[in-house]
Amino acid sequence: MARKTRKQSGAPQSWSGPPPQSRGDKDKSWIRYGVVGALCAVLGSGGTYLALKPALTAAAASRTSVAQAALTQGNAYEDQQQWPQAITAYKAAIAGGLDNPDIRTDLGVAYFRSQQPKLALEQYQAAQKQNPNHENSLYNQGSVYAVTGNSPRAISLWQEYLKRFPAGVHAAEAKTLIGEVQAHGTSPTPK
Repeated sequence: MARKTRKQSGAPQSWSGPPPQSRGDKDKSWIRYGVVGALCAVLGSGGTYLALKPALTAAAASRTSVAQAALTQGNAYEDQQQWPQAITAYKAAIAGGLDNPDIRTDLGVAYFRSQQPKLALEQYQAAQKQNPNHENSLYNQGSVYAVTGNSPRAISLWQEYLKRFPAGVHAAEAKTLIGEVQAHGTSPTPK
C-alpha cells in the first residue's frame, strides 16, 4: 500500500501540540504522575475496603462465633475430664481469636491432667504475661513445679502468690501446700 506524503512547502509548519519541555519540566511531570498514581491507589484501596467491609465484618463475626463455640466445647470436655478433646477445643478457641488468661489457664490444666506439665507451665506463664494479676495461673505454676520435683521453685511461687494475693481464692491452700511440700514433697493438682 502506498504511503501518502505530505506536500512540502517553503513555509515552516505550525505545531499544535505542547511546547517542548526542558529537563526541569520533565522532572516535575514525573512528580505529577506520581502524585496522581498515589491518589488513585489510595482511592482505589479505600473503595475496595468499603465495598468489602460488610463481608469482612461478617467473616470476623463468624470467626468469633466459631471460637466461642470451641471455648464452650472445651469447657464441656474439661467438665467431663476429656483432656485431649479439651486441649484441641481450647487451642481452636485461641486460634480463633479468643485468647485470654482464663482460656490459657484452662488449656494449661488440660495439659497438666494429660501428663504434659511442660506445656501446662507454658500456658500458665503465657496467662501471667497477659495479666500478672491472674491468680490461678500463678498458683498453678507452683503445682507444676511440685509435680516435676522442683519443690523449692513450687514453694517460691506459692509464697509469691501469697504476697501478691494475701486474701486470694487459693491463699489457704497455698499456705497448706507450702507446709506439705516442705514436710513431705506432696504434689498438688492445679485449679
